[in-house]
Amino acid sequence: MLFVGVGTGADLRFIKGEDVSVTAIDLSPEMLDKAKEKYDLPNFTFIEIDAQDLIFSPESFDMVIANLTISVMCSP
Repeated sequence: MLFVGVGTGADLRFIKGEDVSVTAIDLSPEMLDKAKEKYDLPNFTFIEIDAQDLIFSPESFDMVIANLTISVMCSP
């Protein structure tokens, strides 16, 4: 699962199961640090990256979540 714009990780609590592999991305290193502090789990990976310039190969993820990101990704 790719979680775009994870921020402080507030929504990660809704992801259940140790068998779910989560790649959480955000442009802000400060936000990622907060998310890492809350969810230091082996199945969670945190990456600082711009969601408008992804490096992942096609079909890398079964699911993508981009909750509350449109307002910041589509600004001029």
